[in-house]
Amino acid sequence: MIDAQETRLLRVFNPYFAEQYERVLTSKGRFVHYTSADAAMKMLTSKTVWMRNARTMNDFSEIEYGSDCLRTAYNSPIGDRFKRSVESLAPGIIQEIENLFNGWSPLFPQVTYLACVSEHDTESEDLIGRLSMWRAYGRPRSVALVLNNKPFLAPTDVLNVYTSPVLYADHQRFNQEFDRLTTNVEKSVTFLRQQDKSVIHDRVFSAFLFATLCTKHPGFREEREWRVIHTEKMQPSTHLTKEIEVFQGSPQFVYKLPLRDIPGEGTGTGFFGAEIVQLLDRIIIGPSDDGVVVREAFVHLLQQSGITDATDRVLISGIPLR
Repeated sequence: MIDAQETRLLRVFNPYFAEQYERVLTSKGRFVHYTSADAAMKMLTSKTVWMRNARTMNDFSEIEYGSDCLRTAYNSPIGDRFKRSVESLAPGIIQEIENLFNGWSPLFPQVTYLACVSEHDTESEDLIGRLSMWRAYGRPRSVALVLNNKPFLAPTDVLNVYTSPVLYADHQRFNQEFDRLTTNVEKSVTFLRQQDKSVIHDRVFSAFLFATLCTKHPGFREEREWRVIHTEKMQPSTHLTKEIEVFQGSPQFVYKLPLRDIPGEGTGTGFFGAEIVQLLDRIIIGPSDDGVVVREAFVHLLQQSGITDATDRVLISGIPLR
């Protein structure tokens, strides 16, 4: 669990994240990854998740959109309030943050690697999945890997990989969130002045980083996406491996995130719940002509991974989609 100090800092500097984190944690919500049957098979057999470069994502405006929203808000009257409030905590800090952020921001597309999951509804999607996601991902033979939330919500820096909800916002909605951030800082001056300058510096930079990487056009809202993020060079990891793989015919670098528990390192309690037996709640085979054959293969793969009730965990979606 996140401790009281960390919780308060998150609520000040990352209010949208804190709100969504607490909602999913409290509701024991699960996540789902829609992908091709081929990619899912590779994930299960290699016991890794591939994190792909942001420049390869299906939304061509990845990162640019969030960057534009942040820049517009920062240069508005709300941004002026924010700068004054933060500057009052430590004179000179705004210029330091701007210099660091402006130095890194042109590199965000090339240093950012992502894996994407969506929130999963138990009542409406456990048996059939989500039609819009079947249409968008993995066809003609797609599967949905329904995942328990524990490793996604783990309060640890052991991997230097972080999970964040996506904010679907136009400029007006983004400005509302930036105003919420600004108001939080204004109301928390006494608490924030008790923090070391480096804490304020890092929190503001992190808030700007995730605003850039996790803001999308509201037209994508139905995806209900959370992003698993690694920024190479900025936050290197000794537990990830970088390799060249072919994805949909395109050779590219990917980072491979291990599906295994990593205890006792870094901040927090370690990385747990990542073993396939614990992580995987179920697999839903997407609409196709050979769903029965695909299901048989995945049942066998799960049995090889040590899942004894594999036949109960692999379902075929009943949506009549061609």
